[in-house]
Amino acid sequence: MVKVAIAGADTLLGRELRDLLNERPNVEIVPVDKSPLVLYAGRDVDEPKPDPEATVVDLTGTLPNGVLRAPMAEPERYLVPESLTISIAHPAAILLAMFFRRVAAVSPIRQAVVNVFEPVSQRGQAGLEELQQQTIALLNLRPLEQTVFDEQVAFNMLPRWGSDSAVKLRDVEARIGKEFAALYGPFDGLSMRLIQAPVFHGYVVSAWVSFDGEADPVALAKPFREVRSAEVAPPMNSGIAGESGMILDAIVPDGDRAAWFWVVADNLRLAAENALLAAASAIEQAARPVQ
Repeated sequence: MVKVAIAGADTLLGRELRDLLNERPNVEIVPVDKSPLVLYAGRDVDEPKPDPEATVVDLTGTLPNGVLRAPMAEPERYLVPESLTISIAHPAAILLAMFFRRVAAVSPIRQAVVNVFEPVSQRGQAGLEELQQQTIALLNLRPLEQTVFDEQVAFNMLPRWGSDSAVKLRDVEARIGKEFAALYGPFDGLSMRLIQAPVFHGYVVSAWVSFDGEADPVALAKPFREVRSAEVAPPMNSGIAGESGMILDAIVPDGDRAAWFWVVADNLRLAAENALLAAASAIEQAARPVQ
């Protein structure tokens, strides 16, 4: 039986982790101070601290000195550095690295322009509640709560948050770009912009990609688990909840050497699944005999 703790078990990420762990019969969820492995999804002020010798897998990107991991997006035969703190990459960086690694395996990429649409659940429960409150308030002509975003998110697309927001959208964009580069490698032809969308859950990525060779939609679709045909409903962020990986809409050619891609993924599930894979890797590494 593997003993695992969840710090911040009542956060959105914590509940996602708990749901996934409950599907595993060989895992026991124990208190934070009783486990050699802690999944960090945030911290309740009344929660005990982990043992100093425990391995901590950080899903928040806030703990210092963590080794960046994203097992679903890492290259084959990736040499995992040893560390007591593992920092899971931002889910948008993971999604982009997974997507471009598959596309580049079909045809070398020349250039890409990407819009990443951010759901409010990336700001946790407070982000969800603020969008909900704003939507209700607007429909009832009441003042808006703007504690998290310092802007009206409801019914709007935003290129930046208000000046009094605790976190800046451009800082999040910079983190995604940095962690994507660490996972994927140099990509000088990429232009990426993060946009706040008025949606609760799920990433949507709109990507225009040009190639050195022919952009064949049939060949480009092969590395992906699911690419919708033009005859069925497109994948939507509201329908991706609880799904692993990514789903693509029908790939649309733009001339002979470029194509448009529409990609959706569950941001919480993506972070949680990578955290559990990193945790399993840490357990396996710890069990190896010393050479």
